[in-house]
Amino acid sequence: MPRIDGPVLHRGLRPLFRVALCSQLLWPALAFADTPYDQMVRDARAGQTTPALNVLRQVPPGQSTTGQISDHLQIASWAGLDAEVVQVYETQGRDRVLPVQALTATARAYRNLKRWDQATQVYNKALALEPDNADLQLGLALTQADSGKPDEAVTRAKALVAAKPDDPSRRLALGYALTRAGKQYDALFEYDQAFIRAGSKPDVAREYVVALQKARLPEPALRLANQRPGLIDPVTLRRLEGDLAAERVRLAEFATRSEKERYVIADRALADYDKLLATWTPDASAHDDVVRWRIDRMGALKARARTAEVISEYQKLQGQGVKIPTYALRWVAASYLDQRQPEISTDLYRQVLSAPDADAGDRLEDTTALYYSLLESDRADEARKLAEDLAKSQKPRIELKGLPIGNPNDEWMDAQQLAAQAGTYGSDLP
Repeated sequence: MPRIDGPVLHRGLRPLFRVALCSQLLWPALAFADTPYDQMVRDARAGQTTPALNVLRQVPPGQSTTGQISDHLQIASWAGLDAEVVQVYETQGRDRVLPVQALTATARAYRNLKRWDQATQVYNKALALEPDNADLQLGLALTQADSGKPDEAVTRAKALVAAKPDDPSRRLALGYALTRAGKQYDALFEYDQAFIRAGSKPDVAREYVVALQKARLPEPALRLANQRPGLIDPVTLRRLEGDLAAERVRLAEFATRSEKERYVIADRALADYDKLLATWTPDASAHDDVVRWRIDRMGALKARARTAEVISEYQKLQGQGVKIPTYALRWVAASYLDQRQPEISTDLYRQVLSAPDADAGDRLEDTTALYYSLLESDRADEARKLAEDLAKSQKPRIELKGLPIGNPNDEWMDAQQLAAQAGTYGSDLP
């Protein structure tokens, strides 16, 4: 999750918390003047946290004042030293009456360390002092989203957005909570609203790109990323490029006005994959992405009717110990059938249909393909039984809310036709 509320470190969303440090003298024994310490605080705010932290670390724990503990918590938070923040709080600050800024730094550190319960406790402790503090409410909402309570996070963030709808930080927080709740498109709306209001800010634009990617919209995400070089890291950029190629593979499988149109889309996907593989195969850090691209590229080859190449790549991946996902096995099975190897195709289609992650939307198509594989393998009786069972499993109409009689089920019609065709092959004309 992006760090959203550090006052100096520019990571993730824009800063939500404004910190006001105590700038009193340190312990009397060191006899520091007020001005040098104030300067260290100003330097810490500007990112030079080491001098102040070195001084604060030398204070004997039993002699630390509440102000010194507060300073330590906040400066260590600015430096991104979450473990140090938590250690100081637990050993010196837990029983002190700390200001809201110090509690905020502590809650943020707990959250960054994924210690959700402790983060929630400290956020609530700070909210007891300032119940109307919107930044604290946002921090608590994000913690709830991360800790497996996305519905509570959504409710809290929605209230904050309703109170100030033009605040992009609130929109981003609600989008994050909605993402955690599995509502990608609702989340995208909030990220879109934040981008409309503050799209010139790199942090907001970056979150918008990620939201587009999660909503399976790689083309606009990649377009925005390319418009602003450096907006996202190279790893995310290459994965977006891979996502766009995968989207083209999916489009190439859809029915179009002509086979030529599908070939055009498939060729674009193949060009994308060839470029990605040439660029990243030598990079060991990109190994997993390269394997995924090789698998997805088989879909473009299959759509282009280059089925012998699909089988060749499949055999290479198998030889390298790569587990082929169910969606790609469908392409391989179809390729073996196209290459007149129905026995292998039959086994693969049975694997696909029995896989736990098999897509129910592909069942009719895959069962029909299995029927032809069995028929080509001279197993006509098995093929006919398969077709008849498929016909029996389909309902003539699809029941829809508000429509008493439902809609005609196209898959029922396809299954009936397949069963009738199986009868003709078996000379059962009645």
